[in-house]
Amino acid sequence: GKRLRDVPPAALRSHPRKLLLRGNWIRSIPRTVFRDLDGLEVLDLSENPFHESQQPIPDTIQTLRSLTDLVVDKCSLTSVNPRVFSLPSLMRLSLGGNALSSLPRELGAASYVVKLSLNRNALTALPDVFMSMPYLEKVFVCENRLSHLPASLFTCPRLRVVEASQNALVALPDTAGEARSLQRLDLSHNSLTQLPATLDGWREAMSELLLSHNV
Repeated sequence: GKRLRDVPPAALRSHPRKLLLRGNWIRSIPRTVFRDLDGLEVLDLSENPFHESQQPIPDTIQTLRSLTDLVVDKCSLTSVNPRVFSLPSLMRLSLGGNALSSLPRELGAASYVVKLSLNRNALTALPDVFMSMPYLEKVFVCENRLSHLPASLFTCPRLRVVEASQNALVALPDTAGEARSLQRLDLSHNSLTQLPATLDGWREAMSELLLSHNV
């Protein structure tokens, strides 16, 4: 069927607070698109065939100072514009189903992010920058190639959910056992042979611990 190949200018003139462009044929986002969208709160660019050779998210995204939700799933991304992580109101970021093998250290600038979704990529490591993300509550990194999780992740004071199934995890950092707010930890389908020696933190809130199929 017919799908949008460009962001429709008429839609932008209405100054929407929510812009959903999922499932079209958009190949790139012009720099001018975000110019007058300072009130935009939700942006979904998922399932568009962006050019592999171009950065699909232009630098002008930094003008979206009200944006709380950004979803760019299933777009074959191999990199993320670092300016995304500096959006001052960003609370929920989803980059699932892409081809990301790494993330820049600028991830740590996403100070107010509550939910981070990175499922189904090709990540081999996460930057150890979570100490600067104090509001982080939920992290989803299933179906990647991670052999370890960064120690700083488990120091986030509000961290409640970590889902990291179907990776290549062989061990957890000692800080994992000290995560007092952690309620759900999914480590199934990995290569773990042991857990941290001290698990005192889990006594307070842990309700779901998934460790099946570790070989």
